[in-house]
Amino acid sequence: MLIHFPAMHAELANAGDVDGAVFFDPGLAADETDRFRPENLPLDTRTARALVRDSVSFGEQFKNPSEMAFFGAHTPEDYFSESESTIKSQLLVSIGAMAPRGGHVDADAPLRRAQFILLLAWATEERLVETSELEKGVMDSWQRMSGELGINEDDERSGELGRILSNTAPSSPAGQRLAWQRVMEGMAAFMPKDAVLLCSDSEIIETWREAGLNFTSADRDELPSEAEVVTAPAWKLAGRSRAPEELPFTEREITVACISK
Repeated sequence: MLIHFPAMHAELANAGDVDGAVFFDPGLAADETDRFRPENLPLDTRTARALVRDSVSFGEQFKNPSEMAFFGAHTPEDYFSESESTIKSQLLVSIGAMAPRGGHVDADAPLRRAQFILLLAWATEERLVETSELEKGVMDSWQRMSGELGINEDDERSGELGRILSNTAPSSPAGQRLAWQRVMEGMAAFMPKDAVLLCSDSEIIETWREAGLNFTSADRDELPSEAEVVTAPAWKLAGRSRAPEELPFTEREITVACISK
């Protein structure tokens, strides 16, 4: 199985059409086409939606929506300094970052934490897609308006319309970075044994090269012929110096097929 990385939405992937490649679904996708939803997700869809709703509401304080995805990987206490203690406790227990009452061992806590990371990354992508679609709608309206007014690109009025729209159109999500390191850690908890990630993000690939990771030619029929393959523990691919104790599954070795664009 080939799974796109780090994007979980086709609108944000730049690998192009690759036969058999699917997008990871952390439990929220309405359409199952070309998607992989793990069977061992600890949070059902209803709970996942409620958790994302509450967390995103809290995350409105972040200037950049992609910063929300870091919440699942850092100490959540840092983000709740001004939150009501009840809400704080409920969210921390939900993601496995705080022991439930009674002090019993919560075996699913690491998996819930991993799913929560992916849910926040999903929510971040949803916002980026919405922003991109809104911007496209504004630009399409501009082009229709120009055509109806008989304005071409050389017309001075075209420049004036452009200046007006530049102040009303939302900023493009292009270039905004998702927390791909955290996505790597989250996916490591749920990927099938023989699954391979598919990455065409040049910045991520270059990061791995600079880290000294070993790249080899693809030697599996299901991989794109032009791909290079890198295999390493998830924690190393995520840029850590060691596996975090709270995310034991990052010890797992992950194979990534890299396509340079």
